[in-house]
Amino acid sequence: MESLRKNLTIEEFEAAIDGRDFEEKTKEIGRRSLVNGEAVADLIKAFGVKRAWIYGIRNAIYAAHLEKKNYPPDWVTRTVTASRELFSEFDKRIEEERRGYFTQIRSGKIISEPKRRSKPVKSLAKGRQ
Repeated sequence: MESLRKNLTIEEFEAAIDGRDFEEKTKEIGRRSLVNGEAVADLIKAFGVKRAWIYGIRNAIYAAHLEKKNYPPDWVTRTVTASRELFSEFDKRIEEERRGYFTQIRSGKIISEPKRRSKPVKSLAKGRQ
């Protein structure tokens, strides 16, 4: 599984900061890091700030981007046919997971990569052995 992308297009970046109260310096650092891909070390030299502060900016802007999308970056979209009851249960579970993810982002517990399974799922592994 690949790492989650933490780069934005200029359009995604502008949408993420729209309506947010970021200072100009914060926006400039975020743009140069997330859109232009400028190295953190170069930004430290250019702005005289600490590494943690730059990562904090990146995380805050990226979190704003994800909140506007309204779903975590490793989620996929599928078309599914099922009963109303099943969808009702599914919708509740999805909302719990989505809220949990964004609660983690807001609290600073950003996960840089999705958790990887260390062992195969038993029900799938039995059929393949």
